[in-house]
Amino acid sequence: MNDIWKAVKRCKQLKEQGLSQADIARRMKVSRAEVSHLSRFDQLHPKVKTLLDKYPLPAAHLRELVTVKNIYQQMQLVKQAYIHNWSSRDLTGEVLLLEEVDTLAKWQTIPDDQLGKKLSTLTGFTTVVKRGKQVKNSTNGGYVALAFNNDEELEAIIEKLRKH
Repeated sequence: MNDIWKAVKRCKQLKEQGLSQADIARRMKVSRAEVSHLSRFDQLHPKVKTLLDKYPLPAAHLRELVTVKNIYQQMQLVKQAYIHNWSSRDLTGEVLLLEEVDTLAKWQTIPDDQLGKKLSTLTGFTTVVKRGKQVKNSTNGGYVALAFNNDEELEAIIEKLRKH
């Protein structure tokens, strides 16, 4: 268990004792803002916490990660941030992509690899896009592949597709 999770655990214990945020901050020798962050880290889904044990990220990354509502998107971001050694700024950029309302409005002009990356970020699942040979303003077919690790993730993909 790294230092962040030890601090999260200590903060939770003090909170359960009925201490105020200011009292917890004094006892832990951190700012009140840090106490707030630690409390938010504790609210991450257990699957995300488990993944963070495998792919540890600094607190600055976690502060950005907790703003993402979808656990599968959080998991995708954890993996990508760790594998690609993203800075917190890089992660912020990826989270902003998630927040774009009309991010795929011009999907026809986005290269396949970038479209796959955007779809991965939006869905929370690894996505590959491969279009056929382009003829003027159209394509000759192609495919979109979504990767999943277990039945639960497959079920989540199917549910997302049903909604739209």
